[in-house]
Amino acid sequence: MGLAYWICDDGSFDKSTKRVVLCTESFTMEEVELLISVLNDKWDLESYKKKASNGGYRIVIPQRKLAILQSLLKENMPTMMLHKIGL
Repeated sequence: MGLAYWICDDGSFDKSTKRVVLCTESFTMEEVELLISVLNDKWDLESYKKKASNGGYRIVIPQRKLAILQSLLKENMPTMMLHKIGL
C-alpha cells in the first residue's frame, strides 16, 4: 500500500521509455539509496537512481520490471491513478 500511495503522489510514467519515475530530489543520496535498496530487495524491481536537472536524484523503475510493478499495484491504486504505472 505504501508504494501505491507513493507512486500516486510522487510518481509518473514516462511513455517514451515505459519507465516509472519517482521524484525524490528532496531526499539525501543516502535516503535515495536506502529506498532503492528496499524496492529491489522486497520486490526485485531493479530500480536505480538518475540525476535530475536540479542536482538531486530520481528513482527509476525500468520497463523490464513494469509488469511486476503493475501486478503488485493495480488492485491497490485508484482507477484514476493507474496511468502512473502505465495502465
